[in-house]
Amino acid sequence: MSQQKQTGPKAVVIGKVREATFDPQIGESVWLEVEVLASDTRSAASDIAVFFTAEPGPETVRVKTDGNGKARFAYTATQAGNVEVIATLEGIDSKTASHTFRFKALKAGVWDAARIQLNADESITPWGEKTLFPRTPQAHTIKLSVEAGSPLLGRNICLGLTGDSSPSELGITSVQPALGVNRTLTADGLSWVITGTIGGAYNLRLEASRILKQSPDNPMSLGPALEPSDELPVYRVRGQECETVGIETVVKIPLGSRVEFSISVPPKCLNETVLFQLLGERGMDFSPGLNVPHTFSELTKVWTVMASIWGLEEYIYQLTYSASPNFQHLLKFVIED
Repeated sequence: MSQQKQTGPKAVVIGKVREATFDPQIGESVWLEVEVLASDTRSAASDIAVFFTAEPGPETVRVKTDGNGKARFAYTATQAGNVEVIATLEGIDSKTASHTFRFKALKAGVWDAARIQLNADESITPWGEKTLFPRTPQAHTIKLSVEAGSPLLGRNICLGLTGDSSPSELGITSVQPALGVNRTLTADGLSWVITGTIGGAYNLRLEASRILKQSPDNPMSLGPALEPSDELPVYRVRGQECETVGIETVVKIPLGSRVEFSISVPPKCLNETVLFQLLGERGMDFSPGLNVPHTFSELTKVWTVMASIWGLEEYIYQLTYSASPNFQHLLKFVIED
């Protein structure tokens, strides 16, 4: 029911209101709006004073309606908790001519509590922190979980895909539930089953109801599963063979020192090439450089490498051999203490 106030010879009423469209995190601002109308003509009432009082919040703010009869107030979250903002027409008791906006203010970094897991046997990592490597052609499962007490619990969550390639270009033939479909996040988490046939690099991103910002991107690298073979490349650093598990080889190197790194290939790779693709924004210093494919004119090819970026603990490259173009190997350089 509209609420009325006498202003000189005419009365005004509070018409439509614009509620908070999201729950702001600390430091974010959300717009609230009331519309004031002339009660007799229902036309916009301009130059009418509206007081906005926030609890918790700063002092009362006085805003005059514009030519469309609207008064707007930007509430900025300063602490987490339930928020009430009362809009009152000037000179009238708020019980008879007011509107109360109710919403929540959240701690900053709501996505910090999100965790991602690739398949049930893989480790659980913070969302957006680590590149994951699903394999084709088998289906893989992405699971989202959150820490207890996370403000994401109880909200509708949907999954999206970003990057330079579309799902069809990546050969992603099925996502269940589909991308963009909302489901309520519970303490059991949410899972998606994805089937791909081609491969490539892309990102997974989450969106939550009444949360302004989407999640960080979690990098993904989709590629074919390792085919059994007794003739696989051997990777060495300073003459010592590196550990290879499945499609991933871990190379441990010091920070700030140039070391020798080599790849030894089976005879079928002689005169074939290898192409390095950096998965990430910052790479290492390779000599010779990695701007072109490298040809194995001999069975062993040697580089000198150096990691020089303080604070970056690992560098990941995807290797594609021309002798097996449908198989990509992952090379992870890890900074050792």
